[in-house]
Amino acid sequence: VIPDGQLAVTVTLSDPARVASFLQPGSEIAIFVTGQRSKTRFTEVLLPRTKVLAVGTQVVATNGTTAGGNNSALITVAVTPFQAKQLIHASQTLSLYFGLRSAGADFDNVPLVTDENLLK
Repeated sequence: VIPDGQLAVTVTLSDPARVASFLQPGSEIAIFVTGQRSKTRFTEVLLPRTKVLAVGTQVVATNGTTAGGNNSALITVAVTPFQAKQLIHASQTLSLYFGLRSAGADFDNVPLVTDENLLK
């Protein structure tokens, strides 16, 4: 079920970029992007908190169980209309990486990572 006011957007990711087999429908993730601006390579949080709707064709059934098959390279998430534009653009122009969130994961004071500050 797509939350009111949101869209379902599907992206294809490699095994490591989708947290291997740990993602399940209902998981909460952070979405990271890696790319290059001018001569500076960077990694940044694109969407800090996003709900996974489906993994492959596996979805949350109405009774709360998981139903369907699993082509796990396809991940469908629930996003706002603006986040959908961000995610689609990033999936076409940058590298995406998902992180499985825990309750205390906070990105408020986490800076952009570049080649210059990677090892600081």
